[in-house]
Amino acid sequence: MTSAALAGFAALLGGAFGLRTLVHHRRTGKSGWVVPPTPAAALGDAIFTVGLACTLAGPAVELAGVLHPIDALDHPAIAGVGVAMLASGAVLALAAQQQMGSAWRAGIDLKAASHLATEGLFRIVRNPFYLGIIVAAAGVALTVPNIVSVAGYLALVVGSEIDVRLVEEPNLFRTFGQAYATYCSITPRFLPRLSVTANRNQPRLRPRGDRSAARRARSRRPR
Repeated sequence: MTSAALAGFAALLGGAFGLRTLVHHRRTGKSGWVVPPTPAAALGDAIFTVGLACTLAGPAVELAGVLHPIDALDHPAIAGVGVAMLASGAVLALAAQQQMGSAWRAGIDLKAASHLATEGLFRIVRNPFYLGIIVAAAGVALTVPNIVSVAGYLALVVGSEIDVRLVEEPNLFRTFGQAYATYCSITPRFLPRLSVTANRNQPRLRPRGDRSAARRARSRRPR
């Protein structure tokens, strides 16, 4: 399963960053890659990139015989769960990118926030792409449980938290105001609610952050 983990995560990276860049350039004439706008964004992006590299390197170094798996996690059943998580996380991440459309960016563009995505996967969690990458990396760490792949998973969690909490969310609060505050109050950041009906009962927010939409959203919130 080590080879499958390596091939699967490599395919995810190729689709999420390579193919997506080509599609975005064809649609908009731009690559979608942006320079980190703040020191916090630079730190988060750097840690996230290290996490991607370590997650990819974990299976590679094990195949090369450089590292051996952690005994407590080295079990076929755990590896099977890991493969399922890798596959489901990859589907989630790529689907989230597809739903972003031309708003997709590789990195954080503080000037591009003109649309607040609240539909599709974004009704379940506010950051489905980050969640998909983290789930996929956790799958690699379970399939190939060595210190490099585990470190990659942890780095991706830390990098995602820095980017989202310190950079993206403050910018979205400034841009969309109360509409984004309402969205945050009804939609989790990363982990979806266990109750399916809770997500179904969420009000449908307007994509733009006007006050009237926010008032209507608040009035329809379940008590």
